[in-house]
Amino acid sequence: MVSASSHSSTAVRLRRVSKQFRAAEGHHVTALCGVEVDIGGGEVVALVGQSGCGKSTLLRLVAGLEAPSEGEVSIAGRSVHGPAAECAMVFQEHRLFPWLTVAENVAFALRDVPRAEQRGLIQEQLAVMGLQSFARAYSHQLSGGMAQRAALARALVRKPSVLLLDEPFAALDAFTKTRLQEELWHVRDRAQPTTLLVTHDIEEAVYLADRIVVLSERPGQIRAQLTIDLARPRDRTSSAFSLWRRRVLRELSGAQDFPSSPTIPAAPISIHRGQALPLAARSKET
Repeated sequence: MVSASSHSSTAVRLRRVSKQFRAAEGHHVTALCGVEVDIGGGEVVALVGQSGCGKSTLLRLVAGLEAPSEGEVSIAGRSVHGPAAECAMVFQEHRLFPWLTVAENVAFALRDVPRAEQRGLIQEQLAVMGLQSFARAYSHQLSGGMAQRAALARALVRKPSVLLLDEPFAALDAFTKTRLQEELWHVRDRAQPTTLLVTHDIEEAVYLADRIVVLSERPGQIRAQLTIDLARPRDRTSSAFSLWRRRVLRELSGAQDFPSSPTIPAAPISIHRGQALPLAARSKET
């Protein structure tokens, strides 16, 4: 549920957002503190940081699954005060209902859509994700990669304006993860949802993101924002890609100096320290 707000220039906006939780011992734990960030329509932003710094909490705030202790979260200029219909979320676990088939799991996201319209939407999304032959399969009959494809299909079938990804490929083997990252980019490029990705995989962040937001240790604050201006499709083996990966690792470690390597051509690096950043203008696995 959302309500009107004066913020309308960005797809997702966080203003002075903080989140506290009450620990079992009774004291309060601050997960996020004073986070400010603007995310443009169709932009892909990756959140990176050490475990426990509030990355997943931030996603839940945007989705409306949690309320901020302080500050405001808005989508398309409207404050978020509950689960936001504009958002779809994919988790590290596929979270498919084991008693439903793949097609029925995708249909679950369309339960408020007239049945006559559901069939075409489901078939279209299964085709996009390469799952036509598995429409009647159950989750226990799928590989890990197939299950995550089904989870993505369920998230994308409603054509959300905001896609939230909480380490969706973390449990997969390296080969499957790389393939799904490439497929996700093609699918996302077609639909153009604003995308917020939580990951511990620096290569994944550099490959998928237009911008990487580095969070500090708890309480999570924005340490830096890096605009990745590599051309697409991105070459993971290029020297420029390697330079970006090293840059992000340096930011995560808190190092401020980053001497250019004499053996790696300097790539343009755009970095913004602090908080708010103005908007710049299928095959199956075995």
